Amino acid sequence: MIQADLAVIGISELATPEGRSARLASDLGRLRAIGDAAVACRDGRFVFVGTERDFRQGVAMTAGGRTLDARGATVLPGFVDAHTHLPFAGWRESEFNERLRGATYSEIAARGGGIVATVAATRAASLPDLALLTRARLDAMLLLGTTLAEAKSGYGLSTEAEIKQLEAVRLGGGGAPGPGRADVLGSAHGPEGAARRSRSLR
Repeated sequence: MIQADLAVIGISELATPEGRSARLASDLGRLRAIGDAAVACRDGRFVFVGTERDFRQGVAMTAGGRTLDARGATVLPGFVDAHTHLPFAGWRESEFNERLRGATYSEIAARGGGIVATVAATRAASLPDLALLTRARLDAMLLLGTTLAEAKSGYGLSTEAEIKQLEAVRLGGGGAPGPGRADVLGSAHGPEGAARRSRSLR
């Protein structure tokens, strides 16, 4: 018998990728759909994916294991977001309206908008505030199905501010249920909008 410490039963339909390696291009659409399904895990790894009938015949729950009832829901793999900018402050929704009215990005930036506004707000934000914003965004992503995210800095444009953003990812992502990765993204634009060379921070 397969031993499991977590199981999900009552799955109306389960979509699972075929094979054991990453897929590219049109192969991304190769999925196997299993009706009346169940999944089981042990120590954070899948140990069973198949029909609920086969689950009941071949899987034993460990003492203290949890069984969740999907109640007829569909289950599919979590989404992977490979490019996000989570640790920032200052939303710029109003700029979308300006763009719809015909303003160019250069015109918005010349008035202090664009990345310049985000850089200023991010620099002004405290580390605890950035960490809270980061965690709130991670939680929202998880609720919508994203289970792995890469988070970039890039709105600090100074060594101190970029490090603060990376610290916000570390603090905000602490204890999150899914894995993550933080990366430095040096921008090609300085805080005053002047072009400059990107530099990696070590």
